[in-house]
Amino acid sequence: MLLFWISTSIAFVIIAYIVHKFFFKDVRRNPSEDKRLWKFWGIRTFYWQGVFLIALGVLALLLAIIKWSGVWPLLN
Repeated sequence: MLLFWISTSIAFVIIAYIVHKFFFKDVRRNPSEDKRLWKFWGIRTFYWQGVFLIALGVLALLLAIIKWSGVWPLLN
């Protein structure tokens, strides 16, 4: 079970990093244009909250696919 939590944590960090790399330049753009763009991303969520929620959703989807495919018993 410890291996599951360690691998899930590592997968979450990797997914969050990938999401950050995809959206960071779009959100930062030109700071002189609008400084509030960095603070608000999406519908009133801060940038890092959005990255956290997207990474959590992708991880949940990934774990659901792993469980559905039948690989889940091999993780124990």
